[in-house]
Amino acid sequence: MISLDPNEPTLEERAVGAITKLRYMQFRESSSSTSTCAFRIEGIKLKHSEPLINLKKVKTADEIRSKMQEFLHGNTHVKLALIKRLQNLREKFECSAFFRKHEIIGSSLLLIYDEQTVGAWMIDFAKTCPVPDGLVLDHRSAWRVGNHEDGYLTGLDNLLQVNLAVFYCIVCDGGSVRLGTQVLARLKASSCGEPSRVSSLFLEGGSDLTSLLCKGLELLK
Repeated sequence: MISLDPNEPTLEERAVGAITKLRYMQFRESSSSTSTCAFRIEGIKLKHSEPLINLKKVKTADEIRSKMQEFLHGNTHVKLALIKRLQNLREKFECSAFFRKHEIIGSSLLLIYDEQTVGAWMIDFAKTCPVPDGLVLDHRSAWRVGNHEDGYLTGLDNLLQVNLAVFYCIVCDGGSVRLGTQVLARLKASSCGEPSRVSSLFLEGGSDLTSLLCKGLELLK
């Protein structure tokens, strides 16, 4: 804790020289993107480089996008394949009777790619446990004592949105969303001579970034 924020420990904690595991976990979540995006990046390993593991303070959406861009480089086909894989995982999760009845704690997503293959796998289910009879989870509702909601799908939604933003080179400007000129050119070129389709994309997208980008993704297919 002190290595991350020397001012965080209370006077009592300093006197005792220790903190509880719960206190550390709450601090860790509040200082990372877990508190803002319902997920955090634990590590990144790139070809011919040392692993990046000092990511505890990566918190904002822009910081996460920057790290994902660093991980994916300029590999457009990898970015698109990863988006489709994450969408597929989310669809399967939402339809799963198992996940509606189980709380997912400490699970991870492993993202790997090379020149031929792109993969995203759900791993680390040691702490997954069934919920009490009669309880059904949606994995998006806010956590309250006793409801066992874990926010898994909220995190997956946000991870997908980050990757869509990386794919489209999104720039956030004062709360609004702008697409780079190259992306606009691609969208217009894919509209088959129908500028109205591109206009509709932005009008219908509204403030929902994922909705806007998914519509754009359809145009690029």
